[in-house]
Amino acid sequence: MHNLSLDSELLFSTRNLLGFIKTIKSKEMRTNVTFTFNYLDDLINEKKAWINIGNNTAIILIEDTNNILRLFYYAKTLESLKEIKYLLPLHKGTVVCDIVGKDTKAFCFVKELETAGFRFYAKFQRMLCNNIKFDNTLDISEVEVANVNDANEILDITYSEFDPLTARILSLENLREKIMNKEVFVIRKDNKIAGFTSFDSRNNKVVLLDHVIVRPEYRKLKIAKKILNYKWKECSTEVNFILWINELCKGEIIYHSKNGFKVDGMYDYILII
Repeated sequence: MHNLSLDSELLFSTRNLLGFIKTIKSKEMRTNVTFTFNYLDDLINEKKAWINIGNNTAIILIEDTNNILRLFYYAKTLESLKEIKYLLPLHKGTVVCDIVGKDTKAFCFVKELETAGFRFYAKFQRMLCNNIKFDNTLDISEVEVANVNDANEILDITYSEFDPLTARILSLENLREKIMNKEVFVIRKDNKIAGFTSFDSRNNKVVLLDHVIVRPEYRKLKIAKKILNYKWKECSTEVNFILWINELCKGEIIYHSKNGFKVDGMYDYILII
């Protein structure tokens, strides 16, 4: 095992990983990787990702906040998944693994990982809105773009409402960058942020709702709906909106359904080890 820190030396490069994948690639190979190697190279250069390669399995660890590591893997066969735990570094935090896909196939991968020592933690479903229901009766004049001085308060609200293992909460630095890119909108009440919504609009055709949070004492004032309508008003009608939501949050699922979101059959199983 290896001690993992921001100052640790790279174990293997993406070039090593590509060579390894070529040697194990077959119909039996397992992987949960969904990103490009250019993206991985960027993370490695920033010392936010590490690669470790074993005999029949390779793992990629990506740094998250709160001492969380996100795990991605390539395994030659089902049996090779058991090698993952021997490739993990010494780490005081939590290692989280996501399996994303259609429910039946993703569930099979989950059961495989459970035999390799992983534990199921949560299941999220994706919802898609391609028919925006703009409400002209709402007064959206209260909505404003967040400013960088709001970042600490926004993080405090987020941590009070969401589980860091599932919510992918941004670091203060990354949140400030998102705010500067005008991707975070707020409504203020009583000299504080009553609610906010953050987006990822880098894709011109798909907008991701990162977080939609309203403080409990303001939840009957249509704050979230006002912010969503504010965003919808500035977007093209050809834009699709997506969000990921814990399948146990029945009330929130009903709420988003009323705003035009529908379950599209994609799921994210979250496991920990």
